[in-house]
Amino acid sequence: MRLAPCLPLLLLWSSAVLAEPDSFGLGNARSGALTVNTARTTINTAMRLPTGAQRGDSTLAVETSTVPPTGGLVMVHQTMGFPSSTPSGSTGQTSPGDVGRWELARVSLVTVGTPTVLRLTAPLMYTYTSPGAQVVTVPEYSTVSVAASGSLVAPAWDGNSGGILAFLASGTLTNNGAIHADGAGFRGGTFTNNAARTACEGGDLSTTLGGSYKGEGLVVERFGSASGRGNLLNGGGGGNCNNAGGGGG
Repeated sequence: MRLAPCLPLLLLWSSAVLAEPDSFGLGNARSGALTVNTARTTINTAMRLPTGAQRGDSTLAVETSTVPPTGGLVMVHQTMGFPSSTPSGSTGQTSPGDVGRWELARVSLVTVGTPTVLRLTAPLMYTYTSPGAQVVTVPEYSTVSVAASGSLVAPAWDGNSGGILAFLASGTLTNNGAIHADGAGFRGGTFTNNAARTACEGGDLSTTLGGSYKGEGLVVERFGSASGRGNLLNGGGGGNCNNAGGGGG
């Protein structure tokens, strides 16, 4: 299958596409040609943005063990952001607000440290809050060819970053394999065996009373602690009582 020059993006969650003023087009091909023969090849580095960033900032302080290239593109993405006080059962705010917002920026200088600081060629157009924001490298290829034996996948979401596959291609994209982010997004709730319990009720129910953990979603700081059958927005509710499983992410 051959596709025209394009910008493929596979995201955990997205609202309207918002970005720095688009001077990037289909990229400058600085990463050369990419041929993918191996299954589950990753091309992006995902980095936590621990203190967030403000509109007008020209630097990003990230946590990473892999130094992004000077001159390269990055995507700033608000992946999560609903407050931890969000009630179960979709009874509170459901409008996404800034969650899903993203923009591209070019890196002019990288200062390695704790955190690593990326200086940008232009200020950010939007504000990003922590927890829930991340920065992802975006390679710029001349052409991309994925063989039948190959696949491009997103780095797995780890609770802070990941779940996004993004690149620019100024020439032809030929895909005879797969390009996807399947299974790389929010995590499912951990299994809890409440084999001896019956008649459990409640959208929020502790595991000691028979609840199972909810799946992860757009609500921050609730994964691994929230339990019971009520969903937290897109995070599925855990089952209650006997032989109940965890909620889907």
